[in-house]
Amino acid sequence: MDINQFAQYVQDFTAAYLKTKTELTEKHKLNGVRQHQLTIMDPKSDISPMIYLEPYYGLYLRTGNLTAVIEGILKDYHHTRPIRAFGMKWFRDINQVRDKICYRLINYGANKELLDSIPHTKFLDLARVYYVHCQINDRTSGHITVFNNHLDMWDISPDELDRLAESNTPILHSPVFFRIEEYAFGGTGTPEPPDEEETDDIPRMHVLTNIHKSNGAAAMCYDGPLRKYSAKTGKDTVILPSSIHDLILTPLEDTSDIGGLQKMVKEINATQLAPSNWLSDSVYIYRKVTRQIETA
Repeated sequence: MDINQFAQYVQDFTAAYLKTKTELTEKHKLNGVRQHQLTIMDPKSDISPMIYLEPYYGLYLRTGNLTAVIEGILKDYHHTRPIRAFGMKWFRDINQVRDKICYRLINYGANKELLDSIPHTKFLDLARVYYVHCQINDRTSGHITVFNNHLDMWDISPDELDRLAESNTPILHSPVFFRIEEYAFGGTGTPEPPDEEETDDIPRMHVLTNIHKSNGAAAMCYDGPLRKYSAKTGKDTVILPSSIHDLILTPLEDTSDIGGLQKMVKEINATQLAPSNWLSDSVYIYRKVTRQIETA
């Protein structure tokens, strides 16, 4: 069973089992990635759960257990569906979305088609793009991407949109630091850079993300985290973009190390990262004196 046959089977089964309309589309995600998306219609709500099927297809290929995979999809549906009627009238009112507008970072060059239709601000080789944070139910939050036509609907300029996001994002998605070994095993982050003992042979590396561990690379645009980290180490900071969700920070000890770090970032991105989570193969440096970020 190929992915198209799998997707069609899932759509037919869920429509019959849940006795509701479903829609199967190919969704354009980040970095040119397209995925099969199953939308399960909810007649009582303007928001319908959307489930990406590629992870479930991968599970089916690994296990061969189609029944368990279908059960997982249904569980995902019940977890993400609105528990009460969810209208979208609020979204059309700028006064109701003003304090929910945020930004995230994506790669500029790999998303030019998407960027044609959404407001954005170029940042190094990246782009700040905007969304409205919303609470779907008691367990699940989500976001609605801001498109160009939304600015006309709200009667605001791109500059005002960016100012609102600049104010809201660090509050709604506050930054946290992790020791790198703790992040890999689900440790608890801290709002301040952790203290580390000096070592000569092991580079000190930390992860910077946000409290949700989602779209946390945007924290490199915040005013405080990189300034605090460089103040703690007393050095400029090397920023390694490990994904759209997180960054790896390390003090700049020797510029001759940059080439090796660039090679490491590119290799890890190519072999260990889902294409839709890729941010950049660049390495960045935060200069503690000027408080500016540059490409190494």
